[in-house]
Amino acid sequence: FARLGAEVRVPEDPFFQEGNDLCKVCEPVFLTFEDVEEYLHKDYKEFPCQVPGCKATFYQLHQSEHHYNTSHRHSCSACKKSLPSEHLLELHIEENHDSFFSVLSEKKASFQCFLPTCGIKFWNPEERKDHGITSHNFPPDFRF
Repeated sequence: FARLGAEVRVPEDPFFQEGNDLCKVCEPVFLTFEDVEEYLHKDYKEFPCQVPGCKATFYQLHQSEHHYNTSHRHSCSACKKSLPSEHLLELHIEENHDSFFSVLSEKKASFQCFLPTCGIKFWNPEERKDHGITSHNFPPDFRF
């Protein structure tokens, strides 16, 4: 940095004093787990989900976080379907929106197991479902 004319300063450098005074920065504030919990569960004036087009509203931050994680974090951009994990989203996109997959799946086993740690592939979704039930103890009424 020195060769570029940049100067490295420590946080206590007098150069920062005026800004620190203006922003009332004195000592670092350390939050405890209880502080964070209180912050997440505090009631606020009703606020909307920040995802365009979503009409959900909340009074607490943890409600907003839960909604985002279950409804928007792993959403398909093509059909807006929300899935519980990145792996399942990738499988969904590949199997439902990739025209190459439909051609490939006729020639070789292409339906990956729902568990990302299992590398087995199947010829069709039914074989994969049976594998999930028998090998990974998925409940038979699991929404595959």
